[in-house]
Amino acid sequence: MECFVDTNVAASLQGNSVYRAEIIRLITRRFTAAGVYETAIAPLHVIRCDAPSELIHAVHRPALCLIVQGRKELGLGDEQYVYDSLSYLVVAVTVPVSGRVIEASSDAPYLCIRLDFDPVHIAQLIADAPLSGVPDEP
Repeated sequence: MECFVDTNVAASLQGNSVYRAEIIRLITRRFTAAGVYETAIAPLHVIRCDAPSELIHAVHRPALCLIVQGRKELGLGDEQYVYDSLSYLVVAVTVPVSGRVIEASSDAPYLCIRLDFDPVHIAQLIADAPLSGVPDEP
């Protein structure tokens, strides 16, 4: 089970608050209601939620999730992860999860950009990658 939430990028992202504010402005102007929106780039989706949500159970496909605004809690097995605009989520394999938006309002909606990964392409990349770090046979 591969799931990773990185919180070590906080310092570098805080310096980019002007850019983040512009992204928030552009997303909220284009996507004015709560929902999951497809974009012109097929694997790219925008998610908007205007209030904290109930806990839901789902199967999360491989994806990169970048929260632009708000906060989400994700349960994976016995582990609970909270991530926000200062972290990101990478799901490398399909996994059952539970999750809920914990910080969102009509004035500051939860905004997430999700880039879905195709498992077939991931498998092909792994198969095509040269082996490295594998010890020689004795």
